[in-house]
Amino acid sequence: MIRKMKTTSVILICLLMTGFALSASAETSLQIDDEIGDVFDYITEDAVERPNIDIEYVNVTIDNGDVSLEMKLAEGGTVQNIGSETLAFIYGFELITTALDEYTYTIVFGFDETANGGEGAITCSASVVDTSGSTIEDLPDAECDGVGTNYFTVTFDLLDSDERIISITGITTELDVSSSTIYLDSAPNEDEFVFLEPDAGDTYSGSIGDTITLSGDIEGNPDDYTWLWKFEELPIELDGQTASYTFTTPGIHEGILYVYDNNGNYGEDYFTVNITEGGSPDPGDDDDNESTPGFETLTLICALAIAFIIFKKRK
Repeated sequence: MIRKMKTTSVILICLLMTGFALSASAETSLQIDDEIGDVFDYITEDAVERPNIDIEYVNVTIDNGDVSLEMKLAEGGTVQNIGSETLAFIYGFELITTALDEYTYTIVFGFDETANGGEGAITCSASVVDTSGSTIEDLPDAECDGVGTNYFTVTFDLLDSDERIISITGITTELDVSSSTIYLDSAPNEDEFVFLEPDAGDTYSGSIGDTITLSGDIEGNPDDYTWLWKFEELPIELDGQTASYTFTTPGIHEGILYVYDNNGNYGEDYFTVNITEGGSPDPGDDDDNESTPGFETLTLICALAIAFIIFKKRK
């Protein structure tokens, strides 16, 4: 329970009703609970009582692309807006969606020594981070709230309103340079996260007009997980451990299978569908065919390594 804070990742997604097509604009949410009293001292690795950064749970709700993040602190804790080069509190989120193969969302509220012309200031910063950890876009409209209460909230808009929730991580930090202490908490804890290892089946082959059945596998009970097949270049997302699609476009179509649960665990595997010329194409194109399977649902891996950021600030 103590060794838990590196670059953590978590997982989720709303309730999946396999076989029913649901509107992507419907509200979806995920909540990850955290044990009270599990804040740890980064130096000694001992558990400590620090209610101002002790996370009780983190929650994300997405409604037609509008994101609401919430972090509840333990009883007696309040969100702090104290920040200087010697004492700082930081509250952050990492949000992972079905755009994971391209980017994730990182939100940090706390002291930024580069702000205010280098004099430092309390800031609320939200950004889109690519798979290498580089910021590709800032989200200036993000709003942070909750100072003086035990609820820290953030609102912003997704880049694509059709993105679904996969994972949410909350991270808090208290740094006191004068006493050389760093306290950390995260939800979920790293020792509670399991990186899943699904098998997407590698390569599938067929001709134009053929219905290709994708079939995945995983250790344990496959019904415990949500399955999402996503193509890199085609606007197609299919749900279910087994999913079928009739392809009308020839070529080598590469994709990713995401598997995740509502306890903060997820994994991925890559697959390829090779479609050749021949056969009798069905009318229409892949855009029109996107909804035919009837399986659509609601919609620091790169980086909230806040501990690393804080160590940089001490230099």
